[in-house]
Amino acid sequence: MNMSQFRNLSSESKMLWGLKEYFASGLFEDAKAPMLKRMARAVKRHLENSDVSEYSQSPLYPCGNADIWRASENLIAFNYSFSISFNQDSFNDLCEKESNEDFQNILLNIKDELKSIAANPLSSKFAIGGAGYTHSIIDYERILEDGLLRYRERIAQKLGATDSVDAESFYSPLLEVMDAIIAYHGRCLEHLRQVYANQPSPDLGKLIKALEHAPLKPASNFYEAILSVNFMFYLDGADSIGRFDIYMRRFYDSGKEAPRLLKAFWENMDARNGWHMILGGTDPKGSSYSDFTALCLTTMKGMRRPNCGVKVNKNMADEIWDAAFDALESGCGNPAFYNEELYLENIPEHTGVSGDDIYSFAFGGCTELMFNGRSNVGSIDGGVNILSVLEESIRVHLKEAAGYEEFASYFKNDLCSNINAALDEINLNQQHKAVHKPQIIRTLFVEDCIDRGAEFNSGGARYNGSVVNFAGLANVVNSLFTIKKFFEGVLNISGDEFLNMLENNFSEHEKELLIIRRFEKFGNNSKEINLMAQELSTLIFSEVLKRKCWRGNGFFLPSCIMFVTYAALGANIGATPDGRLASSPIADSVGPMQGTDRDGPTSMLSSTAFLPQSKGIGTLVLNLRLDKKLFKSPGTRKKVKELILSYFNLGGMQLQINVIDSDALRKAIDSPEKYDNLIVRIGGYSEYFNRLSDDLKKEVLQRTEHSI
Repeated sequence: MNMSQFRNLSSESKMLWGLKEYFASGLFEDAKAPMLKRMARAVKRHLENSDVSEYSQSPLYPCGNADIWRASENLIAFNYSFSISFNQDSFNDLCEKESNEDFQNILLNIKDELKSIAANPLSSKFAIGGAGYTHSIIDYERILEDGLLRYRERIAQKLGATDSVDAESFYSPLLEVMDAIIAYHGRCLEHLRQVYANQPSPDLGKLIKALEHAPLKPASNFYEAILSVNFMFYLDGADSIGRFDIYMRRFYDSGKEAPRLLKAFWENMDARNGWHMILGGTDPKGSSYSDFTALCLTTMKGMRRPNCGVKVNKNMADEIWDAAFDALESGCGNPAFYNEELYLENIPEHTGVSGDDIYSFAFGGCTELMFNGRSNVGSIDGGVNILSVLEESIRVHLKEAAGYEEFASYFKNDLCSNINAALDEINLNQQHKAVHKPQIIRTLFVEDCIDRGAEFNSGGARYNGSVVNFAGLANVVNSLFTIKKFFEGVLNISGDEFLNMLENNFSEHEKELLIIRRFEKFGNNSKEINLMAQELSTLIFSEVLKRKCWRGNGFFLPSCIMFVTYAALGANIGATPDGRLASSPIADSVGPMQGTDRDGPTSMLSSTAFLPQSKGIGTLVLNLRLDKKLFKSPGTRKKVKELILSYFNLGGMQLQINVIDSDALRKAIDSPEKYDNLIVRIGGYSEYFNRLSDDLKKEVLQRTEHSI
């Protein structure tokens, strides 16, 4: 920016420039311009002025904890999910410290507009594991095939082929950002050349030569391909990478460099907290397992990230199973397993996706269903804590109900009302994002935004949807069973006494608590409990599936994905009829309440498979903790494989396995400094054990460790 341009900036833009808030300065250069243009200018100014990351002897660049968007350093930054990251607390401090009244007024004007942009119509009540969060997968396959320069050509051709003001206002900002990305890539190269001039090395020379080509032009070899994916991963804000082995396999040449490059990429994803990768499965040409699939799994051993999954079908070879079990035996919690055949069977009905595109299904974030490079799926957009709904229904309706069926009817009405209120708020938030939060990076790199001339958050993607989360399923099922027994007189207490028992956290009701805890619980293949769980989940999933989300008149998909939230989600809920104490954690995702599945893994899986999982393809996460000894021999590994396949044959859709013994967890709780690298699988991803809250550590330990 030259001096003449700087003099013409608004007061807000000048102040933000002086604070080195280049992204925000660009956003306020022309506050009256359409938001897409403002966002494009913000991204451009940031890429022009932020420092490139340091080189640290890695075969890939950028590398490590490098953050292109400087989210941790800036008050206002680009964010892949919300478009704008706004640190309100730090901005408030800045406003308070500013002594010049005129400057303070400018800062307050900036803060007011940013608050309006960053506003979220979704209430905290429905922020269950997400509040308008949007993971995504950019079209890595097309990037490798075309390169960024061809993307630029496409945009320029679209711009040159129209004299429409609306089209110009869409394609000009995209072209501006694409040029800024290409220029930023050039600055990265110049930095590496300067490093090479001072400290020449063959590896750095090779990196520079490959990066001169990638990702500007189509990748011509494995090194260029992984450099391209790595660069775009950082540019996209370190999100999910989708069907990695499918779009990378044609570049794989079985060379000695591939394992080292893969390991370097996994390390980058771990350093940046990158998200999901799915391997294997089927494509339109048939089975797509390969030697490269196995290599990806082999190099995943001991790695926390990416969250890795494998699509399982009848063609999955033993070498893929063994590579997956080797990785699990290392204790990393990767990979999870997905029932590909059941997903393929149900995707058309629940999403409208058909033809060859159904094979592109992948997962973002923890494990939310989406389509590789083709979709915008709110993940997780919001949800309902059904145990909280039950708590209110008990308080209002228990005493007035003549029996269990009447109470259950009241509860179901309350539940449906809450579900639809949550979906209404999600739709309002989607509309707000379309107006105030254009997502320009994904508009560039997700199909079909460029061809449609439509922005990502306005419905430009080929497929649009929303994943809606549900918490506390097992607790509610177990609680309904207790309420049924109460109405049958088994507890031998009045309605007032029942309410008093819960209100006082079972104090002076130890006898009733003991009876309740001896009742059948979900996860032990009790027919009555299974049927109650099936009825409840069918109601929930059907209520979601019959609605359309605002963006692109797309789909809503139900899910149960608790990741690290199931401890906190119980904090504001009192004692519940399943015997859970006030403020304690709730059940983890779609599985049984921790420690209540006492009848072995087959019973636990049979109970979960009783749910209508084909309707819950958002996804329904199920954690299974297995004894590490089961992975030590071919015979026991065969039993694990048969267990997984049996679950999938019963209708299960996803299964993730923890392989770590209780003694190690106890030692890690007592001496965390000795277990920095201990990894556990949570509801959708793996995490370092020491990063979990104390409550969550105890819950992981409390999970039943199964043998076969």
